[in-house]
Amino acid sequence: MGILDDDLFEQQNESGASREPDYRPSQDYAPRKRRIWPIVVLLVVAIVLSSLIGYWVGQSNGINGDMPLLVEAYELLKQYYIEDISFEEFQLYATAGMLGQVDRFTGVYDLTPLNEERAVYGLSFQQAVVRANPLTYGMFISEVREGTSAASVGANRMFRSDGSVYYNVSDVRMQRGDRIAYMSPTKVTSPNPFFASSQLIDMTNVSVAQLSDYVDTADRYITVYVQAQAEIDGTAETVLYEFIIPKRVAKERAAFYYSPSEIGSTDTAMIRFTEFTEQGLQDYMECLESFVEDPASPSKLILDLRDNGGGNVLVCGAVVGSLLQDSAPKQVMRLNSNAGYGKMEEYYVDSDRDVELGSRETPKMYSLPHMASKVPGFRVAILCNGNSASASEATIGALTHYDNVPLIGTKTFGKGVSQITFTFEFNRTMYEMYITNGYFYVPGYDESGNTVFTRNLHGNGFEPTGDNLIRDTSVRPYDRDPYVVRALQTLA
Repeated sequence: MGILDDDLFEQQNESGASREPDYRPSQDYAPRKRRIWPIVVLLVVAIVLSSLIGYWVGQSNGINGDMPLLVEAYELLKQYYIEDISFEEFQLYATAGMLGQVDRFTGVYDLTPLNEERAVYGLSFQQAVVRANPLTYGMFISEVREGTSAASVGANRMFRSDGSVYYNVSDVRMQRGDRIAYMSPTKVTSPNPFFASSQLIDMTNVSVAQLSDYVDTADRYITVYVQAQAEIDGTAETVLYEFIIPKRVAKERAAFYYSPSEIGSTDTAMIRFTEFTEQGLQDYMECLESFVEDPASPSKLILDLRDNGGGNVLVCGAVVGSLLQDSAPKQVMRLNSNAGYGKMEEYYVDSDRDVELGSRETPKMYSLPHMASKVPGFRVAILCNGNSASASEATIGALTHYDNVPLIGTKTFGKGVSQITFTFEFNRTMYEMYITNGYFYVPGYDESGNTVFTRNLHGNGFEPTGDNLIRDTSVRPYDRDPYVVRALQTLA
């Protein structure tokens, strides 16, 4: 029986008769009920205080509280900018700008073609984001050779720095080293394209892959504006030449093969390599095949890494492996990187000629030949300049260390940091964010003559010495290019 049943049994025995039990609360229960009110009051006070604290924190730690200048700048931009701008766009501006201030290799850039409407005014939103790109370099026309259809294309007009237009300049030819400034996938017919055309795409800092994508959007012809030096009335000026050229002429590659006759030699060929990417590796392999099958049977190779800003370290390792005299794998570089929240990892890149690239879903294996095993007497020389950076410098470090390969040109860029890449979507547009997360080290010798990886070339780079240091940077055909001429002398 329960407790209440026991109480009822005792009440029946005392009175001799059954009576209804009194279910009214006894005095023992009253104090317990009154103790709940202080708890309720404390809870209400706590909720109110937490709300007030949350509001205060939000006001003091939000953009309005901590970044009043940013808010004011946005309001003024909205008020006086030539066209309206959303706060979402402004966020991306601010993010790219702030990341770019961390270091020149940390930043955000757009993975889609430039916004054509904003490009009309030279105020391209995407262009501002692109400026935070890891390594800024000019896109150069590197496939133009004497006797080709591209070299014979004449300029339609010339635009001076003040915007004035010169006609009848068809005798001007495209040449290697001319920098692409703007491009349109159509024929531009207006007298001044920079104010009257909505088709122009800013070519500043674009990669080879991006340039190929832009060219692919064209039908048959494209309009290319090339930035070059010209002498007008005895004064040197930076001008823009307008070329309307066939799509097939402008199609860009990442590696180009030049036979001995094209560079003024009988036994030396050249490969111009512009970026260490998967596409670059494919083009480089085709160039090696052309070298082996060349009827002139060249035995020496000039590797032109001028204006090569780097790329994938695995591609770098494979390229080094294909050119080393020893076929056995060697360590090309040491990477020290932050895997996240300060957890440092050490990783060595080897000269592995078998490299897997592509995506996780569709990986692809590439196998490069060992050139010294295929070509008797095979030797290499490297060309470099101030835009040779990152993986290019790692390639230079390995080949000059293990094989004492001669280096010809000017001092390299000096990029000894590595980046981790993240892809994200913002307002239905894809972006890539680069974050500097480590350093890489190239091989050298210690006091005992052992190979060690203690040299970080960030801010220093490689500088050719003696007669291999080229001070004449004039753009000329390859058979008169001072870099190439010196490389041929060195290999001879």
